Amino acid sequence: MTDYQRILQEYKLNQVKAEQTARMEKGIVGPLTEIDEIGFPRSRNRMDGFRNALASKDLSPDQRRLAAQKAGQDASAQLQQVIDSLRRVMDEMQGLISLDKEIQNLRKIADDERNQREFLAMLLKLLQDELFGPTEKPKK
Repeated sequence: MTDYQRILQEYKLNQVKAEQTARMEKGIVGPLTEIDEIGFPRSRNRMDGFRNALASKDLSPDQRRLAAQKAGQDASAQLQQVIDSLRRVMDEMQGLISLDKEIQNLRKIADDERNQREFLAMLLKLLQDELFGPTEKPKK
């Protein structure tokens, strides 16, 4: 997670568009922090509750089974919440990767067009020089 916090800092330092920085912060860094600080500990606690319900010596076997079923359902539901949150983060990451790839593609297209324009301008000058003679004025 600290890697994404570092990337977010780089976004801010490199003055990446505010929209993209906010998207990184709200869609990736914030949820990952919440998962790490809240989701995982809750899941761990629920799994401990499930384990304790199974191992309880104070309850009859039927009561233990019922308590373990409830604790197991709670642990499963909490773990599913963590999994769902991680999937949302992964979707957001994929969206940012796609956006970055699109930006790179657009920059490449712009560079290619600039190179073609420069090549065509050079070709035009060569053809004009060949047909009409040098177009540059002689220096005195």
